[in-house]
Amino acid sequence: MSTRRLGKLLFDLRQGFWFRPLVLLALGIGVGIALTAFDEWLVDTHRTVFLARAASPGGARAVLSVAAGALATTLAIALSMTMVTVQLASSQYTPRLMRRFLSDRFTQSVLGAFLATIAFAFLLLRAIRTPDEGAAFVPVIGLTIAVVLTLGCFALLVVFLHRTMRSMQASTIVASIGRETERSIREIDADSLLPAHDVPAGSPHLVVSTASGYVQLVDEAGIRGLLATAGIGHVRLDASPGQFVIPGTALLSIHGAAEVSLDTLVKLRDYFALGAERTPESDLGFGVRQLVDTALKALSPGINDVTTAVMVVNELAVIGRAVVDTGFARGRWRVRAAPELPVFEVAVLDLENYLRLAFDEIVLAAATQPRVHVRILELLRELARDGLDGEIGDVLLAYERHVREALGPQMAVDRGVPVAVRARILADAPTITTRAVVRSSAPSRERARS
Repeated sequence: MSTRRLGKLLFDLRQGFWFRPLVLLALGIGVGIALTAFDEWLVDTHRTVFLARAASPGGARAVLSVAAGALATTLAIALSMTMVTVQLASSQYTPRLMRRFLSDRFTQSVLGAFLATIAFAFLLLRAIRTPDEGAAFVPVIGLTIAVVLTLGCFALLVVFLHRTMRSMQASTIVASIGRETERSIREIDADSLLPAHDVPAGSPHLVVSTASGYVQLVDEAGIRGLLATAGIGHVRLDASPGQFVIPGTALLSIHGAAEVSLDTLVKLRDYFALGAERTPESDLGFGVRQLVDTALKALSPGINDVTTAVMVVNELAVIGRAVVDTGFARGRWRVRAAPELPVFEVAVLDLENYLRLAFDEIVLAAATQPRVHVRILELLRELARDGLDGEIGDVLLAYERHVREALGPQMAVDRGVPVAVRARILADAPTITTRAVVRSSAPSRERARS
């Protein structure tokens, strides 16, 4: 199996909705078989337990039948209602919400626990024998555990429904996406990424895609190892995770090499895994895209939920703070610091591109909502709390001018908000040069009121 196929298989197993429930189902089957055999061994060796006297074959069958049927019915109804709720939330916030629900490990574990308990009960039912069927046998230990597991599943169902309903709230969705993206950005080792080198002259050798889809996984260690063995000195990763490629799109470009064998190019292609959708792993822009989609949905005429849009802007500012802390102001390309060959160029999420990715569409969509615009300007000032020196300050100042220009004469026909009112609101919005670390004193505020 190639490196790409193996990596894609492992990735799908981790992200798939079915893998964890099936593992727990297999565990339930195994435990059921083992406990049945253990109960039979106790009977054969004339060992008894104190529960044996209270267990009859008819009563045990009734208890297990009711438990298995109740669990199956409850699970079907709960999952159906939950899927309807998730679909409604997906239509209101972002279609990518369905994937978050399916990849949730707690949801998978709840489904697996129900399936395992149902399978466990069925195996115990199969082992019970009445006197008419031969020697009477009741797996008393298994029966006791089945009752405990059934009660535990019902308790778990209450937690599952509470957690699911809570996770469908706009604040929870926005916060979870924002924190996940912020955490991914802060995990980047910015010190290991240096300014890009000059690309060697000459035509590069390209590793091109033979299929279409989103880049989901890139095995950088494997690429570096293969190219170091071949003595190749400069490589650029043209297709980063999250980028959509079609057949013929360059995945990797090799510079400064006189000749690269066809076998090496084919092997390099195997270090890229493509899929039908973007994934949050290694794709920093995916979380930002989800938040922007949520804000655009909230600002649509059919929903018109300005509060949700403002919450999204707040989370985008939190992510922006993480981008500022990386120190990547301008310049998409960086080089991973390593003493060995090759020089490996990768694309990073710099502040200039991040601001446009995060706020450009929201600024235009909020044409009739000055509250959103003012909040964006306020948060730009907060991002500049450490001062406006250096490239970070230049980027923030340039983007503030970009926002104010976008809200200028070309949007003077805003529906629902008089132009004069909008102009006054935006004029009162703080400028980025008013640093957040500077606070007006009380006497100053009194003089300003007078």
